[in-house]
Amino acid sequence: MAFNKTAVPQIKVELVSEAIAEKYYPSLNGLRGISIILVVLSHLHLSDNNVYQACFNGELGVNIFFVLSGFLITSLCLKEQKLTGDLSLKDFYIRRILM
Repeated sequence: MAFNKTAVPQIKVELVSEAIAEKYYPSLNGLRGISIILVVLSHLHLSDNNVYQACFNGELGVNIFFVLSGFLITSLCLKEQKLTGDLSLKDFYIRRILM
């Protein structure tokens, strides 16, 4: 029993979401705000209580910032690669310095 390979439909899969077309992500403002509050309240040392320190964990706020930064940098790189077909890290960093 042989299968006919030409009968298999060719489906183009878009690996990069259309979300990278966005220039600004307003939905990230809440996460930015939460991470800022966590870091600031952690630095204020308003209490030595373990519950306070667990709730207002500055390290968690910094980690949220790292995740947001990684997402934004990755989305910019994917956007450049999709638009130009190439990714120049040199040009990427030059644009970041000039902005």
